[in-house]
Amino acid sequence: MLRSRARALLPYAEPESWLDIESGAARFPRTARELLPYTAFDALGATGVEEALAAGRIDAGLPGTLRALAPRIPGHYDALSMFHRLQHSAEAGAELRAARTVLRPGGHLVLDCANPASWSGRLLARRGAAATGRDPRAVRPLLLTSAELETELARLGFTVLGTGSRGAHIPCELTAAVTRLVPGGRGPGAPGRRVPALLGALCLPLLAAARLLDHLLALALRGPRLANSYRIVARREPDAAVDPAAPVDAPEPTTPGL
Repeated sequence: MLRSRARALLPYAEPESWLDIESGAARFPRTARELLPYTAFDALGATGVEEALAAGRIDAGLPGTLRALAPRIPGHYDALSMFHRLQHSAEAGAELRAARTVLRPGGHLVLDCANPASWSGRLLARRGAAATGRDPRAVRPLLLTSAELETELARLGFTVLGTGSRGAHIPCELTAAVTRLVPGGRGPGAPGRRVPALLGALCLPLLAAARLLDHLLALALRGPRLANSYRIVARREPDAAVDPAAPVDAPEPTTPGL
């Protein structure tokens, strides 16, 4: 999956510099270097960047958030990636505008996002509706569909070059479902702790089978209604292409020491 994310950009460009957002342990930059040995990979995130830099997985580590950093490094990168980050932001448009600021004209944006149109996305929406007591038909998923995100990117001055779900699906649903069924202990010395621990051990083969089945199903779950994620590659156009009516958010406070 990590290699497929890097390969997504190869038909369009071989960037000199790439910024990965919320890279964590920098597993993506470390893997992408195998395919792009001449690309400098930097990582931005609240945690993990110093450890990743010390381990040699990235060329530079930037603590903080994209919206806080963007005004300080406009047009600095040839490529920027956000993998499953937009769905955790209350201001997806502001994140995309910050990404555009950081990219050079002609730079590329690679996005992986959760797919609300998939069967798992619709299931989560129904669960959310049940939790709030609202009519499921009246509840609009908070996640952006591929078409909605493409529209937003075009409004912000990006040209969408490629979309799809091949390689973006994360094989995890059955494993997650079984994990929720595994009973946990109540803490050291708590009454009845041995019974849940024993049941948990008995569930381990079921968990392994679910993980294997997740990976086998991933070979078939490639369509937009089946894959739980989709991928978009877009190019940043010159400033004149930006919609002048697009609202501009005030940048977040700069992270101290950044």
